[in-house]
Amino acid sequence: LDRPVPHDWLLPKCRACISHGGAGTVSACMKAGKPTGTVPFGMQSDQPFWADVLRSHKVGPAWFDAKSYSVKKFKTMIADLITNEEYAKNAKAWGDVYKREDGVKEVANEIEKL
Repeated sequence: LDRPVPHDWLLPKCRACISHGGAGTVSACMKAGKPTGTVPFGMQSDQPFWADVLRSHKVGPAWFDAKSYSVKKFKTMIADLITNEEYAKNAKAWGDVYKREDGVKEVANEIEKL
């Protein structure tokens, strides 16, 4: 690619997502309703936290950090993401919630109450 590609254009076309696990990318994957795997690069960042959230909500498999990366682990993650129907069902449910909510409006309403 020679330029950035918007998440809201790309991710709905995907069967699943794998990312570093940052909050913005995780949010985009969940908004798209896609099973999501994570390979955190920053173990002192929010990435492992979001990887744990995804796993606990059963929208993706157990994560591994980038330092322990192997082709075998990556292939296993991909296979799990595209074959596990529970991940797909749960990720779609998260996507449906995102589509129903207007987060900006809700935050604005709360600020107005102050």
